[in-house]
Amino acid sequence: MAANTLPSVCIRIILEILSKDVCSLHTCILMNRHWCLISINKLWENPFKYFTNFQKKRRLQFITVYLRCLDPRIKESLNIKFQDNTTFDYIGFLRSVNPDFIKSCITIWMTENVEFPKIIVEVLCEQIIIRSNRLKNLELIGDQTFNIFKLANAERNLSTIKSFKFHFTYNQSETYNEILFDATKISTLIRNIEISYYSHYPLKEEAIQAIPNDCIENIIKLLYNQKRLSSLIIKYLDDFSLSIILMKGLRNNFNNVTKIHLYCIKNIINQQKNHINLLDELQNFKNIQQIKIEKCSNLSFTSNSSDLEFNNLVNITLNDNEKFPQEFIKTLVRNSNGNVKKLTLLDQYNASIYSDILIYCNNLQNFSCSINDDNYNIILSIIYNLKNLKNLKIEFFNNCDKVPKNILTKIGIEIPNILQAFKLSIFNDLLISQESFIEFLSICFKRKILFKNLKITGWCSLITNNKDTYQLILQHYDIKNIEKLQIGCIFFK
Repeated sequence: MAANTLPSVCIRIILEILSKDVCSLHTCILMNRHWCLISINKLWENPFKYFTNFQKKRRLQFITVYLRCLDPRIKESLNIKFQDNTTFDYIGFLRSVNPDFIKSCITIWMTENVEFPKIIVEVLCEQIIIRSNRLKNLELIGDQTFNIFKLANAERNLSTIKSFKFHFTYNQSETYNEILFDATKISTLIRNIEISYYSHYPLKEEAIQAIPNDCIENIIKLLYNQKRLSSLIIKYLDDFSLSIILMKGLRNNFNNVTKIHLYCIKNIINQQKNHINLLDELQNFKNIQQIKIEKCSNLSFTSNSSDLEFNNLVNITLNDNEKFPQEFIKTLVRNSNGNVKKLTLLDQYNASIYSDILIYCNNLQNFSCSINDDNYNIILSIIYNLKNLKNLKIEFFNNCDKVPKNILTKIGIEIPNILQAFKLSIFNDLLISQESFIEFLSICFKRKILFKNLKITGWCSLITNNKDTYQLILQHYDIKNIEKLQIGCIFFK
């Protein structure tokens, strides 16, 4: 079947695969009229994700397109003198709305069009809500000059959003209280919620403060009213606020939530006496599949229960935490019924943790760890034991004085033949030499290990001399199967 006669459903599947490739999506628009009418929706459902904050020209182009889409009467009231209209209603294609991002684009646009009123941001957001009946994502970040849930058609078109992200500061808590109050009544089908509270801006992690009580109450009501909540991300909160939100806000979704991500949660009241037993609270989520904890400190993870179960847990990520109790990790892996498929432990854990992983995590397909003097032997045993391992990431830091110089050679011997991705993060130039890297490549070549993804990062001579490292790979390994090769910040084809 020729590409120009493909059914619409096939084209949509292709477009979904290409969703992160803006160049390919643009090419699809140029195929023919049939492809164009389907592809244009995909390309313009969230165009702002395709460029960075530094691409001023593209920001101006997008805002100009949207302003041209406005009704002639609205243009006249705003003194916008675009006479020509657009071929498509690009505003109607939008599935994501971020007033703060639109505001930043219009701010750039208004530097060259200073006579336009600032209300133009609110007008454009209102038109997005009125004309787009496909809105799925809402992001409220920073200062909000208006309540988006009070705009025309908000009650109808914001009732369908599936993802809601809001980041606010202490000074903005009153405004967000009003927004959250209205969101609770209108949006009840949200599946993914991300909450960030900044007590200071710019953020100072060491100065995290308790979230105001009225904000907590409105967040709890928003969460409690959701019918299908599956993912919750909470950032920059104190542990006491977190405890209340988890227990009171999620009571209706204990069986629905499958993912919890905690980032920079801190005990701020009493460093010695913690407020929460997170293991007991996580136990309430019967279908939890992913637990991700990053940059948290001084939290309590003890449990009052002896029959904890995390049978559906498949993904555990612990990264850059401070004073993190190792008993928490042991409890998770011991009670996961051997179902964990992805495990990321990028903090400095000792051998006792990895002993439990060796026993209870035999089905890992994705494993990331940090090697040190205490754990390198047990990690080698784990790698050897993981017959289904497809993705492996290993970090080497400075506390590796007792780690043998041929550790990379040992890893090459132990990794399974089916390994597809190997990521090496090196922060110890004395441990991983050019010679040991050559030996590793030679072993992998002889064992016919066909990497699709090979990545080397960190601070070492292999990174600083990335072109020499690339030549070593060409000489000692067959790269025809490698789809992505990265050395430092450089990608090689």
